[in-house]
Amino acid sequence: MTVVMEQLSSSGKRRQCNSRCHSAKHPKCTCICGGKFHSSAGDGTFEQKVEGLRKPIQEMIDQATEEARVVVTESCNSSNHANHEIAVQGRLPLEVA
Repeated sequence: MTVVMEQLSSSGKRRQCNSRCHSAKHPKCTCICGGKFHSSAGDGTFEQKVEGLRKPIQEMIDQATEEARVVVTESCNSSNHANHEIAVQGRLPLEVA
């Protein structure tokens, strides 16, 4: 099942925009996309809509990665290098699949 977006609440409740929304026949969307992907599999626009999100999401990830790099660099310039080692080791590469 293709999941475009997912939300996990602090209580563990999971909400998704998945193929049930994309291939829906009824007019009302009840998932977290707010209708953006509702019934889009039927009209052939699903892939186009997902592709349209790829660039803005990658830009957000790149910006967050750069901001994290600045924080690590600033902590490196301080006298506490142990925090720098932990931050660098704990960093995960991010990209849009």
